[in-house]
Amino acid sequence: MTDDFGNANLTARIDELNLDQEETTATFAPDPPAMPKLPPFPELRYLNLADNK
Repeated sequence: MTDDFGNANLTARIDELNLDQEETTATFAPDPPAMPKLPPFPELRYLNLADNK
């Protein structure tokens, strides 16, 4: 059977590709290193900048 564009056995090929995907296992990149802990309320460092003369 062909579709409107003349592609024969398209669904059979898709099924074959899906089977190929199921047989492979996905590998993921390792987790990135954790962000360093910031001091609490870093914005407090800038609180009095306007008052410093």
